[in-house]
Amino acid sequence: KLTHIPEVFILNSQGATHASAVQFLQDTYILLNSDLVDVMLAHGSTKELSSIIGHELGHHAAGHTAWWKKLLLKPAMFIPFFGAAYSRSCELTADRIGMYLCGDKDAACRGLVALACGSRELTPQTNLAAFKEQEKSMPALFGFIHDLYSTHPRITTRVLELEQSAQLVTR
Repeated sequence: KLTHIPEVFILNSQGATHASAVQFLQDTYILLNSDLVDVMLAHGSTKELSSIIGHELGHHAAGHTAWWKKLLLKPAMFIPFFGAAYSRSCELTADRIGMYLCGDKDAACRGLVALACGSRELTPQTNLAAFKEQEKSMPALFGFIHDLYSTHPRITTRVLELEQSAQLVTR
């Protein structure tokens, strides 16, 4: 539950399409890299940008940035693979919140693709169906290893999860 709206800052960046939710003491922030904002706004992708901002708001609303939660979970993070699995589930939760807040599944998926691509020119030309198909070409062993250690799911996985979540909501 958000008790107040986080402050949003755009950080000057070079080649980094990234956003993050940060809590420092009682203050909450959303940090957007300038290149991410440029990629989104170059083609008027305001819904995609709103889904990314919604994703970061989702981290705050779901308590993922709360210092007390991080403190309580710290001992469990030393259990091999548990910390990464928890982090991945937080990302998927925040993706769903971002999709809900922007009100457009396709825009939320395109926002994630923009994070993966990071190019002002190529992002709007990216074929979403072909992007999702890439997940099928991931060798099972490498996918498994990635899933064990990575704090974020692969973006192809995140897009597929969003689409599945949207189907459950519309039923």
